[in-house]
Amino acid sequence: MVVEVDGEPIHIERAPVTDVRRLSWTGDAATDEPVTEPATLEIALGGAGGPAARAVTVWLPQGMIVDLLDLRADAPVIAAEPSHAPVWIHHGSSISHCVETPSPTGVWPVIAARTSDLSLINLGFGGQCMLDPFVADTIAATPADVITLKVGINIVGARSFDQRTFTPAVHGFLDRVRAGHPDTPIVLASSILWPGSEDTPGPSDVEFFDDGHVRCYAAGDAADVARGALTMTESRRQLAEVVRVRAASGERIAYLDGLSLYGADGLVPRARLG
Repeated sequence: MVVEVDGEPIHIERAPVTDVRRLSWTGDAATDEPVTEPATLEIALGGAGGPAARAVTVWLPQGMIVDLLDLRADAPVIAAEPSHAPVWIHHGSSISHCVETPSPTGVWPVIAARTSDLSLINLGFGGQCMLDPFVADTIAATPADVITLKVGINIVGARSFDQRTFTPAVHGFLDRVRAGHPDTPIVLASSILWPGSEDTPGPSDVEFFDDGHVRCYAAGDAADVARGALTMTESRRQLAEVVRVRAASGERIAYLDGLSLYGADGLVPRARLG
């Protein structure tokens, strides 16, 4: 977690894992019970302090679920003024979730939002960017000035859709978003390069190496492509066509080819690559 005072980071806390939960399965049902106590983190803001108010921003870790039970201070605390920056909603996969990034302020959507003076709502879900209707409805119900959607790699990896069903699923997702944002600009982006897996369908698999390196790859049968299985290459072609059709009707939508963003540098970009 990161704490900022007046925009300057003062504290990065790596708390020990304290809220461990035990899952017990009975048939299709699961029970969830805590086996440890919640943790308390004390953060000293530092500086001379004084009567002047300071803006404190707490960035919770992006790689886990955090239940905030209480917040206390030894001085009066008031809610900050709402931001007037344009709101950017982004939805994507693990490449947008960035769970391996050392801090929540190092996540690339956060960096991009700060560079562009935007207020970010990041709906990056590792392994779960699946064109779920409830996600589209959430985006539709949330005020936004610009929306970006990066679609493809999770669907190919899980074989969630095939060549026949992918395009209508994308149209359906966009239609639900448009129910709440009829004129908001949308950028539909395809995935970045998936090395060695561009023309192989899913399902995906993971390979672990002795040095700690992990490789995720498409492990399906290439022969299935002729029978309708979806690949990264085909997903990009279909996404570009979806945008072409919708833009031709006057919709405010643009296509971004993920291959123009990242080359052969691994599935999920990491900070050290920069």
